[in-house]
Amino acid sequence: METVSREEAWELFCEQVGAVVDFPCVQPYARAIVEECGGLPLLIIVTGRALTGVSDALVWKHALRELLLPSTNAAYDTEAVMQRMKFSYYRLRDCDIKSCFLYCAFLSEDQEVNIYELVKYCIQEGLISGNWDDACKRGHEIVDILVGASLLQSTKGGLSIKMHAMVRDLASVIILSKAERLQFLLRPYLLSKGVATSGEMGTSQDDRFDG
Repeated sequence: METVSREEAWELFCEQVGAVVDFPCVQPYARAIVEECGGLPLLIIVTGRALTGVSDALVWKHALRELLLPSTNAAYDTEAVMQRMKFSYYRLRDCDIKSCFLYCAFLSEDQEVNIYELVKYCIQEGLISGNWDDACKRGHEIVDILVGASLLQSTKGGLSIKMHAMVRDLASVIILSKAERLQFLLRPYLLSKGVATSGEMGTSQDDRFDG
C-alpha cells in the first residue's frame, strides 16, 4: 500500500476535517490520529471525513482510543487497516445508512452503479422504510452521506457511484463478523461470492443491524 509523508498526511487530514483541527483542545488528538493512519491516504481521508467539523475534544479522545491498536499490529498490515477503518463505519449515524453501506459489498471491483438503481435495490431489500417517494428521497440522502464520508465515490457527474476495493473489503469484513445480526445480508452476500449456504437464513426486513 502506497503511503505519503507525515507532512502530506497532516495536510490531507486537515483538508478533510476543516478549521476545527487548529483548536488547541483538538490538535493534539488530531496529530496522534494521523500518526495512527500510518500515511495511508484512504485511511486518512475516511477518518478525517468521519470527524469533519467535530469540535468536542471528548469525541476526538474517543476516536484516538478507537484507532489505537497493539504495537504488534503494523499500520500497513491489512487487518490492522481494516480495524482502523471500522471507525468511519461506526461514526455513521443511523441504521439505514449502515445497512445501505454494507449492501454495497455486493458491488464488484470498479463496478459503477446508477444511484437510482442502487436506491431502488435498497428499498426492495427493506433497508429503507417508508412509502416509495419518502424512501427514494431518504435513499438519495443516504448516498450523499456515504459519498461525503468517502465510503462511496461519485462517478459520471454524480449519476452513479462505485466503491473503493478496500472500502468494499471493510463492508465484507463487517458482514462476516456480525453474521448473527446481519443475516438479512449474509446469505445473499455469500451467494454473490459463490459460497454455498446450508439451511435458510432469516431475511426479515426487521432483522437489521442495530449499530
